[in-house]
Amino acid sequence: MTLFPAHLIPPSGPRYVAIADAIEAAVTSGDLRQGDRLPAHRPLAFDLGVTVGTISRAYELAARRGLVEGSVGRGTFVRGIADPGRQTRGAGSAEFSAMRDVGLIPMRTNLPAPVGHNGAVAAAMETLLRDPAFRTRIADYEEPAGSASQRAAMTSWLSLDGFTPDTDRLVLTAGAQQALATAIAVATDPGDLILTEALTYRIIASQCQLMGRRLRPVAIDGEGLVPDALEEAARTHRARAVFLIPTLHNPTGAIMGAARRRAIASIAEDHDLMILEDDTYGVFTDAQLPITALLPDRSFYVSSLSKSVAPGLRIGAMLCPPRHAARARAAQHALGQGLPPMTAECARHLIETGEAHDLLTRQKVEIRKRNKMAADLLRPWLPDIHPHSAHLWLPVPEVWRVHDFVEAARMRGVAIAADEDFAITAPSGRRHVRITLGPPADMAECRRGISIVKDLLEEGPLSAA
Repeated sequence: MTLFPAHLIPPSGPRYVAIADAIEAAVTSGDLRQGDRLPAHRPLAFDLGVTVGTISRAYELAARRGLVEGSVGRGTFVRGIADPGRQTRGAGSAEFSAMRDVGLIPMRTNLPAPVGHNGAVAAAMETLLRDPAFRTRIADYEEPAGSASQRAAMTSWLSLDGFTPDTDRLVLTAGAQQALATAIAVATDPGDLILTEALTYRIIASQCQLMGRRLRPVAIDGEGLVPDALEEAARTHRARAVFLIPTLHNPTGAIMGAARRRAIASIAEDHDLMILEDDTYGVFTDAQLPITALLPDRSFYVSSLSKSVAPGLRIGAMLCPPRHAARARAAQHALGQGLPPMTAECARHLIETGEAHDLLTRQKVEIRKRNKMAADLLRPWLPDIHPHSAHLWLPVPEVWRVHDFVEAARMRGVAIAADEDFAITAPSGRRHVRITLGPPADMAECRRGISIVKDLLEEGPLSAA
């Protein structure tokens, strides 16, 4: 089966994107229906006059858009579209989330640097298991939104000068992802439109699709979300909420200034937008107050310990407006039936003893070292970055196609992420890759990974042929 004639492939632009667009158009029009099997890679490549690799990339992009899914040994099948308006591209890729960087230097997934968190968590668990009072409830249900002592500990962790969360409005969750899902469930209704940065944390797209919310990208610049673009989108599309990462934005590393934050807060108030603020990286810098501090009555503030203390310590926090506190606790209970007692108590113990702050301090020191090393090696290509940013947003030279650059890095032994993996619409047009500094086992491995990237930048695509 040929999806469209070869002569209709645009003479310029990525061919794999054109093929993925054709698949989407066929699904939307009903020419392709749920359960239909797509052609095998090689015959379709022959029909269209492209390479088998181009077909593979097209099918991968279609999968990221939620249009198709592959089954080993059976082929690629259409998933269908329940509502074309809900489709989000690039972000939320299950393939991107599930990929494993076995045998590669891991610089694709955002994880903290190994600065002793496993030992600290193990020691905390051993201490808790020696406590008779804790041992009597270790297998019981925890309070849905966290106990008073657990919420008090998290409040102290999140407190900054000028911003101290109200413990009564704080809901603890099993990680930031559940906190965000809870915020979406409480702040919006099915069918509502949520605005977000054009490039962002990919989970928001998956959650909106699963929960029946629509998602629309808004332009960003070097400081994050552009106020004029946000106001235009809010006025034109009757949005209900805006999701954003104003501090050490993922993936760009941007930090929104105070004036920009005030402008965003003012627009939200003028257009009755709820704010969903992801401040997971806020503990790495106290340069700016959260937008939530400016607009507490319409903001849902999300954070966690996963990026700053220990990735497997799945404790998140959501601060909600006062009028939504009861509904937020009920939503968290519906989504998670409370917290795992060991994890919740371990987080409390680490915060109260100061060990969590020690781990954060060590994390900052290590990331700063890795950051400086990377900046020195990549100086001709890398713009200025915040010294505590755990990820680099590297422009890819015009001589490279971004996907080829990522694949060339992978062939040489390092895993990095393409801009498209964070785009709400595809292609993103940004021509960047994200490189994370935390996952490598030590500074030497991190340096090897950055050196591979540097070699590719210097040598160009012919070196990867």
